[in-house]
Amino acid sequence: MKTLKPTLLTEGLIFPEAPRWRDGKLWLSDIWGHKVLTVDDQGRKTIVAEIHKRPSGLGFLPDGSLLISTMETAELLRLKNGNLTTVANLRPFAKNGCNDMVVDGKGRAYVDGYNPAQPLPTGSIILVTPDGKATEVAKDLVTPNGCCVTPDGKTFLVNQMGGDEITAFDIQPDGTLANRRVWAKTEGKPDGLCLDAEGAAWVGLFELAKFQRILPGGKVTHEIHFPKGTWTVAPMLGGKDRKTLYMICSITTIEDIVQRGKSKGAVYTARAEVPGAGWP
Repeated sequence: MKTLKPTLLTEGLIFPEAPRWRDGKLWLSDIWGHKVLTVDDQGRKTIVAEIHKRPSGLGFLPDGSLLISTMETAELLRLKNGNLTTVANLRPFAKNGCNDMVVDGKGRAYVDGYNPAQPLPTGSIILVTPDGKATEVAKDLVTPNGCCVTPDGKTFLVNQMGGDEITAFDIQPDGTLANRRVWAKTEGKPDGLCLDAEGAAWVGLFELAKFQRILPGGKVTHEIHFPKGTWTVAPMLGGKDRKTLYMICSITTIEDIVQRGKSKGAVYTARAEVPGAGWP
């Protein structure tokens, strides 16, 4: 196993989430900062939108407009030409709100939905088609989080944060999901997720203060360690050659972030050997 060293790119965020690479910039949401913003290769931040609904998941439609899922109101929003509109109300499927999502090459959004349960919320995947129709396409997941679609558009992967597992589904022609299976068991609770061109997944194990590169079946090839107490939230491969691994991290606790929105967030980078692939 190889160990890579992280380098700080930018800080001054509260609780960043959902890193995406688009148009030569890193895009991300700051859930408790109530913003969507971009970060350039010098670490300079630009606010794209202020959204007082706890924005989380991000994804781009084929026309370049931005979709945003909200934790507080369980909505899917669309930002186009500076105008913010509601695409779908997902509360019927997500009583406790929404978290991350991925938008595939056909403009279909797959959104995490949460519902009350103990000790962890149960979850589902909600498919929102380009016409705004919402359908539950997977359920009985334990705190679903980071998700992605393979480059061929045929497989959907999602982290079950409460199940220590990356779960795979086949994507049917109509966008629904079938053939649920274990893609890999993880060492800890997997948060964010992205893919590379060799079919491996970079995963943030938020309670273990590290990111791992994991092959199908669970073999770990690379690790990136952070100081104890760091939440290693989400990775994204970007840069001109898609070999810059962006890593979203925060210093916080469950109590602080849930009850008070208290956190210190930052973005780090490392150089990967294999470029990014698929969506996001």
